[in-house]
Amino acid sequence: MARRNYRKSSKKIQPSVMTVNIPLPNTDRLGKGRFVDLSQVASIVNRRFYRQGLQWAVGGFTLHTTATNGECHIFKVPQTWIASNSWEKSFRLWQEMIKDSTSESPSLKPKFMDFKVYADYLHQSLGVGENLLPASKNAFNNWTLANRGDWDMSTIVVPDSDVPGTSRERDMMFVGPNNYTTPGASGNYSVSLIDGYAVSRSLPDIADPNMPAESSDASASGAENWMQQIQNEGTTQDSTVIQEIVLTDNNQAPYPFENGDNPAGGTYTETQYPGGQAQLVDLEFHDQMNVTSTTVSGKVTAQGGMFPCGLVKIYYSDALGKATDDPAADDYRSVLQIHLVPGTHRGYLAEPMTDM
Repeated sequence: MARRNYRKSSKKIQPSVMTVNIPLPNTDRLGKGRFVDLSQVASIVNRRFYRQGLQWAVGGFTLHTTATNGECHIFKVPQTWIASNSWEKSFRLWQEMIKDSTSESPSLKPKFMDFKVYADYLHQSLGVGENLLPASKNAFNNWTLANRGDWDMSTIVVPDSDVPGTSRERDMMFVGPNNYTTPGASGNYSVSLIDGYAVSRSLPDIADPNMPAESSDASASGAENWMQQIQNEGTTQDSTVIQEIVLTDNNQAPYPFENGDNPAGGTYTETQYPGGQAQLVDLEFHDQMNVTSTTVSGKVTAQGGMFPCGLVKIYYSDALGKATDDPAADDYRSVLQIHLVPGTHRGYLAEPMTDM
């Protein structure tokens, strides 16, 4: 009898919830911007710990609503090498800080210790307690929000140079400038991963090539660049080429940087990393869903994509939010479905941020 060959999967895909339902609350109390942390949501619906340091694949979004008008905008952490390097450098520094402080008592580290950051200043000002939660729907068409677990954001502790012997605690957020003026929900000020990374790196050369100004002086009777003058055939072409094309045109980086020339006049005085303190300081716009009186069955969709750290920011019109701010009232007008993708990372298509 012939032997049967059975192919064994190298890594089994664990059963996991693929679509999570996020009812949209009233917008009046906290403004239109709200946040979803996919790692937190996945941990709740699967009763399984997912670290925030993952880049999550999202298959798409579906908005179900009874409203006849409104807009829902979706934002995410920029999917750039800058965001990737900023996260990893901040993560390593945070790890080093904890390692140094617990070197004599390593058993003090909690089992579920994790590096968690806010998306932006609005997220930090609202606090993690206002993250949107998944919900279930019963036969009576009522939504019930999930109960929260322990999901605490990470902080860094820095010495206070103004008051020797003391230190200060800071929250961390991904994009935007550092904020040392208005404390967030935790009572802490916040520092920016991208801004911190930007100011820790060297800047490009002011000009490339960085040549002597006399390099173009090759045509006059008292030429400074006499070596170039040897090749002069009785015209001023060489001098013009050197002055205009070599020394002036495209002799700086094609992106703005601190101390570099500003085409509008003067020079830039701040670092210009996208997502930092002065250049494209907001989260990346991902997609938008529009609801009108002609929307079929109150259902609109948005494209999927990769979401670093699983952080999703949602701006939506008042008409799409919950009818009242009463926590006990089940009067949700809209529910956002987030469709995740099956994969080998504990059931999902997700990769560590260190591999981004």
